[in-house]
Parts: sequence; C-alpha cells; structure tokens
Amino acid sequence: MPYQDTIAEVLTWAALVFAAGFIGFFGKYLGRLILDRFHRGKSPGVQGAAPRAPVPQAPTAPSQEGKLSKKAEKNRLKAEKKQAKKGSKEEGQ
Repeated sequence: MPYQDTIAEVLTWAALVFAAGFIGFFGKYLGRLILDRFHRGKSPGVQGAAPRAPVPQAPTAPSQEGKLSKKAEKNRLKAEKKQAKKGSKEEGQ
C-alpha cells in the first residue's frame, strides 16, 4: 500500500510534536519552580543590609465617586467623537 509509509511518517511527526510540547510545557513549569525557590531563598533580612523603612500604602481602590466621574467623562468624550464622525460623514454625502 502506498499510503502505509505516509501514515507511519505522519504518526512519527505527530509523536515528535507531542513530545516537544510535553517537554516544553514541563520545562517551563520546572524553570518557574526553580526561579520561585531561588527568589524565596533570598530573605529581606540578609546580614549587612540596612533595614528598610516601611513604605506608606496608597489606597488600593479609588473612591466610588471618582469612578463615576471618570466613566461619565469617558462616555461624554465617546459621544462627542461619534457626533463628529457622524457630522463628517453627512458632509461627505
């Protein structure tokens, strides 16, 4: 059969691609584990290092009022752009 050689070749290449993907995925995973362990190994209290002053924390979430005003401004700008675009289309006709 002439297709028997082709099928075997296709299966060989499929197996090679599968193996490469497997090695790539787990190689990346292993690399991340090693880097995480390396970074965890460095403690902030290393001898000879000056103690760090605590950094003041900024508020993590903006106020609800600020969100609303930003959203309203964004919607207003969007509406202005839409009107300008619509006006330029009407002038072209």
